[in-house]
Amino acid sequence: MVTDTRKNEGENSRTIFAVGYPKSGSTWLARLLGELTGSPVLGYYRRRKGTLKDLSVDGLHKAETSREVIYKSHGRIESVLKDASPEDVVVVIRDPRDVVVSAFHYCYRMKYQRTNAVSCLDEIIRQMASGRFFIKAVQEASWRDHTTGWLESEALCVRYEDLLDEPKCVCEEILAHLGIGREESQILRAIEKKSFEREKADLDGRGKFRGQGFMHEGKSGQYVGFLSPSQQKAVIASFGDVMKKLGYQID
Repeated sequence: MVTDTRKNEGENSRTIFAVGYPKSGSTWLARLLGELTGSPVLGYYRRRKGTLKDLSVDGLHKAETSREVIYKSHGRIESVLKDASPEDVVVVIRDPRDVVVSAFHYCYRMKYQRTNAVSCLDEIIRQMASGRFFIKAVQEASWRDHTTGWLESEALCVRYEDLLDEPKCVCEEILAHLGIGREESQILRAIEKKSFEREKADLDGRGKFRGQGFMHEGKSGQYVGFLSPSQQKAVIASFGDVMKKLGYQID
């Protein structure tokens, strides 16, 4: 649904972008940023095409008092930085093996109702490597290109796994990058309110995805026991050097 949520932007609003490759946690990140900064999340940002009012939308009532607005994006660096400065961008990066699993549950079971799991998983891996991903926002950009582009920028990149395991430390890093001060109690309250489990329960009850699991399990290491050894090797063959740079175990 395309909607004019930009009317919620104040004249002097600062625009902050929560960016991530699809199925890497960008919806969760956007809503967490909204809670941390006390800002409305206006939806998925599409340059010149209007905002897509997706499930990231949250806290629109805050627009009257907030100095910031939050947008979610899957965009590549060259696209997002046409409308943003690196100091206003936070990027979440997830182990690509878990991206494969999450993409499978979202698109190939829930959306398209395909049944051949092995061929579907193989196809997702090929798409992520070739840049022909099923989500149009990142077509022509492989996981490698999308990720390395942001890693080489001055935007803040955080690992999805660290956001799960050490949310307070990551949130403090995010706020420092954005130049926004918050008390420890405010940070902890935002983390509790926007925990993955709470967000999943909320989003699973909304709109056309009601009861279908828009957000899956949100855990790290889901690929273990789900992807076959050959599928794991295929992911590592395509992205292993970037994964190693990010600290993911590939041996």
